[in-house]
Amino acid sequence: MKNFNDFFAIVYLLFFLVWLVFLAVMLVNLPLSTIEAVGLGTVTGGLLTLLALIVQYYFRKSPPKGE
Repeated sequence: MKNFNDFFAIVYLLFFLVWLVFLAVMLVNLPLSTIEAVGLGTVTGGLLTLLALIVQYYFRKSPPKGE
């Protein structure tokens, strides 16, 4: 099961990097009011929360129960 979790963590990290590049391109090419109107800050906040959970999962000191 750990390999399955590792796969999805890697897929998420790749998706997160693509999202950051997308945001950087939008910040350069679009006015800031457009980005705020679409709610991309909320989406980015949610993605950062998921990233924090993944980091906590992989760097905790005790292994999860059942493994």
